[in-house]
Amino acid sequence: MPKAKLRLMKKDSITEQNLTDATFTLYEWNGSQYIEKETIRDENQDGIYETNTYEWNKTTGGKYKLVETGIPQNHKNLNFSMEYTINQLTTGDYIITPDYDNNSYRITYGIRTPDDFDRQNGVVENEPYKVKTKIEKIDSQTKKQIVQDASFTIYEWNNQTNQYQEYISKTNGQKVEMKRQEDGTYLSSQWLYYTKQNEGRYRIIETKAPQGYGADYENIETKQKRTYDLNIKEIVETRKLQRTKCNKRSHHQHRKQWRKIRKHKSTKQN
Repeated sequence: MPKAKLRLMKKDSITEQNLTDATFTLYEWNGSQYIEKETIRDENQDGIYETNTYEWNKTTGGKYKLVETGIPQNHKNLNFSMEYTINQLTTGDYIITPDYDNNSYRITYGIRTPDDFDRQNGVVENEPYKVKTKIEKIDSQTKKQIVQDASFTIYEWNNQTNQYQEYISKTNGQKVEMKRQEDGTYLSSQWLYYTKQNEGRYRIIETKAPQGYGADYENIETKQKRTYDLNIKEIVETRKLQRTKCNKRSHHQHRKQWRKIRKHKSTKQN
């Protein structure tokens, strides 16, 4: 009778780095339902996960189901599962891998479909934590939204150099900007992702104040510009942000969809 084992590779969908801390559970069909058979981990810490070898028989019909039950740290649970059947007509032992073009494999990602990924055969991806940042500029006297445009720069932490660097998109290599929306707020043009190198730490600095308004300084005498920091890991895992008062002219607040929303109050210059 034919024997087969399943082998797959785990990768971060943004950085393409191997993910070594996931856990999978393999279930075997017993004729009426799936029964847990084994737990699969990355034993060699190389991003490869492999089941034991199983033989086709009449009771199981060669039917198995693999479910991701342990999610890599700092990544989203995409509810991956895959059902497959050992081919009764195959001669000799062989290896099964996730094949997105093979309709006999029922591969699902639950909250997302494989079409959202690169769909590399043999690879199961996890999306890292992510947020978008949103800013609203408010006049400190009138309490109304400022019409004139401001400019901001987004920075991400680099734990290799121990400093912040300008944030470049992980998907297209372009500078990520704060773009003004129809409602007058500013929204990051792309997602801000958690990576091992940035540790989820981002910083935003207003680089150009709206026309007629003073710059947003932390220290006016030294011309040190105020910085606004956010931590993606903290946002996603606590599901909330603690309100932090920078001074009497500005504050942070958080709204739905894990977006960091900041209201900046500026004083108009006469």
